Amino acid sequence: MRFVVSLLIISSFLLCSCSFSGKQEKDTVLRAANGMPIGNNEGFMAPEIQLADINGNKVDLSSLKGKYVLIDFWASWCQPCIEEIPELKKLYSFYHSKGLEIYGVSLDNDRNRWVKAISDHQMNWVQVSDLKKWQSEPLVSYGVDAIPSNFLLDKEGKIIAKNLHGDQLEDFFKKLFN
Repeated sequence: MRFVVSLLIISSFLLCSCSFSGKQEKDTVLRAANGMPIGNNEGFMAPEIQLADINGNKVDLSSLKGKYVLIDFWASWCQPCIEEIPELKKLYSFYHSKGLEIYGVSLDNDRNRWVKAISDHQMNWVQVSDLKKWQSEPLVSYGVDAIPSNFLLDKEGKIIAKNLHGDQLEDFFKKLFN
């Protein structure tokens, strides 16, 4: 009987010592000035992006606050991205005056090819790139591992939808702007 009691006491001690390391874990979630968490999930504040446009001018994503923003990750060499451009142009044309901005983030690494694609396809919205292809920092921040990818932000910069394409994106815009 003493053996069983001793065994229980020792087991309890070992279990307790293994489950408590004595360290207090810190809250490692990044937070915006308003206290909202920053991340790539719906409901989180979108991570900042600061990249140069085709003229070399830095365009901060946060400069578009007050508008609904569609962050569009794309590249000139990505055929599905190119096929999506006519739909984006249509939506931009219709909803831009109602408060929509598109912030195109290119994964190109060839500046001339990037600029030519923007011109050829008449993509008249904000276009930025660091020309680092898959090593671009925003890809990590947003968890992008395939393109086309997109994130829709509300007027405060919070992610309200992601990876909507075609009819899904159009239907979401209809609900959002009507």
